[in-house]
Amino acid sequence: MQVQKKAVFSPNGEYFAFADGQGLLKIWDTSSNIVKKQHALHSSVNFVCSSLTWGPSIEKNSKENSDDIRPLEHQCLIIGTETGEVLLYDLIADKFCSLFVTSHSDAVTDLCWYADTNSLFSCSKDQSIAIWDVVSGKLISKWQADDEPLHSICVIDSNNMLSASTSILWWNIEEQTVIKKFSGHDSQILTLLPAISTDKSSNSYFLSVAGGESKISAWRLHAKNSVNAVASFNLPDDLLGIDVTRFFSKENPLLLSAVMKSGALLLFKHVLNGRTRKNLMPQSTLCITSKPTGNTTKSSSIPIIASKFTDNSSSCVVAYGDIENPVFEKVNIEDCPKNLTLSRDKHVVQNNSPEISQVKIYNKLGEYISANGNVSSLSSLHSSPKRRKQKDPDENFDSSQAEKLTNHNDLSEEHDEMPNMSTSKKKPQRKVLPVKNYKIKKETILSDPTNMANSLVQGLQTENRALLNMVLLCSDDRLIRESVVLLPLECLKSLLTEIHSKLINPEERSIYSSRKWLKEILSNNIEYLRNCQELQNILNQLKDFIDQQRVSDTLTKLSKLKGLLHLQRIQLSSINCDSSDSDTQESMET
Repeated sequence: MQVQKKAVFSPNGEYFAFADGQGLLKIWDTSSNIVKKQHALHSSVNFVCSSLTWGPSIEKNSKENSDDIRPLEHQCLIIGTETGEVLLYDLIADKFCSLFVTSHSDAVTDLCWYADTNSLFSCSKDQSIAIWDVVSGKLISKWQADDEPLHSICVIDSNNMLSASTSILWWNIEEQTVIKKFSGHDSQILTLLPAISTDKSSNSYFLSVAGGESKISAWRLHAKNSVNAVASFNLPDDLLGIDVTRFFSKENPLLLSAVMKSGALLLFKHVLNGRTRKNLMPQSTLCITSKPTGNTTKSSSIPIIASKFTDNSSSCVVAYGDIENPVFEKVNIEDCPKNLTLSRDKHVVQNNSPEISQVKIYNKLGEYISANGNVSSLSSLHSSPKRRKQKDPDENFDSSQAEKLTNHNDLSEEHDEMPNMSTSKKKPQRKVLPVKNYKIKKETILSDPTNMANSLVQGLQTENRALLNMVLLCSDDRLIRESVVLLPLECLKSLLTEIHSKLINPEERSIYSSRKWLKEILSNNIEYLRNCQELQNILNQLKDFIDQQRVSDTLTKLSKLKGLLHLQRIQLSSINCDSSDSDTQESMET
């Protein structure tokens, strides 16, 4: 059984998104049955989608003049990939953003957006959970949550969430501790969904679906028995997709829709209130068939492929037909009979679909990331030059490297003098690093370049001053050099800003180690720094500081030279005086 995670409705059912195995992302407007957007993820950036979820609908004010301020609503789709990246797609702006600069090291298996805190939760086969701020892309926290690959995640409230592998863990989000373990499944748990009673705050439930089981299990969070579910929704065959109303009460029962692989849609209606003795059966079954045509008098089944309850829960938007070209329809379920069969015309493929667009991904700084991972400025969408190995810098660091970054003529000359990559030793491959728990021991962090790079990235993401100081005060040349090679390019701006603040710090140890870090960053990333307009400001600040240091060093040397000359003059005067006294005494004796 494989519950569909790559075909999802937006929260209000206005849009439907689907990503196929070849990296094609399609988005439909459900009210018009028209493809709104088509993007090729695989051919342009080599991303294959592993999970989808609709994120926040962000309102931004557009001010055309002093008297006209209009809110613009930006609907966001969040994409998890097989290689661990998390992307945000702004449907209105038609732009992909790589906001989440430190993602997972393996496939993203599930995504969950929680509106109350505007946070995105992700889990992965790398056994970790990450929490992000959706707007800024900032990593809030990340930790290893299991010793098996995680398959699903869901949020109950601002401080409680669930994760699932072959068992289900209830987490305290703030403390990152396990409150309870539910171990009633024997196979991979593919989906978790919250079901919260508004009658009592302690009556929180959740639903789970495991592979190989013909049921949907309902669990009560605060139940003493964590091995057996309190209720089970019976399914006749394998489940394809599921939707549920998040809140329920005695007056408004829980609504659950289950799309079967056979093509039928089962509608359940129930008030969860403790343990039930019998499996719960569907209240209604919805099927869709084709109308007879002139060639045949027989009707054929048209499979339902996805469903979504509307805001008032009196109707349900269904997608049916071919997943590559579905039809959407809103069905009234308020007075739905036990068995409902809708007869519909077979869908005719429309010719007004937009062309497939090649994806252009931007990072949180507004920089365009080309297909090979290079970055150019937002105004220039061509790929930046390939990264090439730089000559080793002089052992003593000076301002010449910073000057090269701000002088394009010097950069061109430097580029011509670079050795050919085929004859030079290749650098370790740069990749996005998984963030480890920063509570790791200091000795462990400062003994391994990977741990140092991971800790540095997390310190920058979370603005953890203690962690940043621990790493950046390291002055071991080998560790610094190997750590810099592993750092993601997206973190260089914040890293250079941090180094600049340490350079202007009067503490000698901070200046000494920061100079070493800066030297390695410049020597390993000169091509990227040259082409990134966002970095020019901080680079200019670093150059000004280095120039001031050179002037200060020169004045210090001149002052020392002046003192030496003064001492030399005194010594010469003393010698001349002694010589004069000796001559005077000799003449008196004569």
